Amino acid sequence: MVIKESLRVVLSAEVTKLHPKDLTPREEEVLRSLHTGSNKTIADRMGISEHTVRAHLRSFFAKTGIHSRGEAFIWGMKNGMVDIEKAVEGRDIRLVNKLTHRNKEVFEEFIGNGFNYKKTKDRLRISFSTIKGHAYKTRYILGAENNIQAGVIFMAARGREK
Repeated sequence: MVIKESLRVVLSAEVTKLHPKDLTPREEEVLRSLHTGSNKTIADRMGISEHTVRAHLRSFFAKTGIHSRGEAFIWGMKNGMVDIEKAVEGRDIRLVNKLTHRNKEVFEEFIGNGFNYKKTKDRLRISFSTIKGHAYKTRYILGAENNIQAGVIFMAARGREK
């Protein structure tokens, strides 16, 4: 899948040294499931407790130095562990066309910064509330439960534009 060139992810060299094979099978499964929703949604899907999902995420964070679910998802995508096309099966990615140009611009930058509000704020020089407003609007229009889910739909639509 081609993702727009401007999507950049700021991950340290230390983080990128970890190879996906260094993850346990359950850590990998949790990572592959981040786009499906909350820890509860992932736990129900995997047949484990929310506490266990959190434990797998903490272990992954400790191994990589990553601090958020968004950055973890981007890391998984960069390392070929997440299939965007499969992740959007059954979703109407044409809904992305209902977003305003500015909303797309801000959300694309938000994804490019690993779903990090502070990095996006610093880069675009806009307020947290403005970024949160664009993220909320994007989730609402795309029918997404969280930012990662919205990001998957957004990236799939943008990739198909190429």
